[in-house]
Amino acid sequence: MEVRDGRSISIVRNATRGVSSGDREVLVVFFHGSLASVDQFRGQFNDTLLASVNVAGYDALGCGRASKPSGYGNSTYDEDEMVADAEAFLKIL
Repeated sequence: MEVRDGRSISIVRNATRGVSSGDREVLVVFFHGSLASVDQFRGQFNDTLLASVNVAGYDALGCGRASKPSGYGNSTYDEDEMVADAEAFLKIL
């Protein structure tokens, strides 16, 4: 999914089950570190967790199943760019 112009990530999310706490939806978001993948959290995506909260995670640009840009410069993976991708991901949710 394209989160920002020319920047696509791979999103993993359980079906929205309307799990809520009071009047707010409960959502647990998994962010992986550099050169990793959301797949490292597959063990946590178990039936018990999925029954009690909504879960989402993503592969950051260039990681896991996310797009791997060609012809990119050092600025592609600047902290500001990666934070902007994360913020865009959270808005999609």
